[in-house]
Amino acid sequence: DAVRLPNNQTVISGKEAIKKEMQLEQTKKNKGLIITSETTDVFGDEKTVTEIGRTIRKDASGKVKSTGKYVSIWKKVDGKFVAVREMWNDDSK
Repeated sequence: DAVRLPNNQTVISGKEAIKKEMQLEQTKKNKGLIITSETTDVFGDEKTVTEIGRTIRKDASGKVKSTGKYVSIWKKVDGKFVAVREMWNDDSK
């Protein structure tokens, strides 16, 4: 089952718990907040892929509010890659 390891939070396990947490995130998201990500490395094989990248969060005016990094592990299930592990955190300020 999928596992999410969010910044400054406890581990979230299972598809339903992750969906619920993602919906809650959307309701808390600041209006105008823009989050972009850049994949910096990808490696793996035909069954499992690891993605590493950076994130930038900007307010509605374009001012950078924070930066961070992430790791996602993707597994092929029924011919499609699905995220099975996801972890991220903010860079120091």
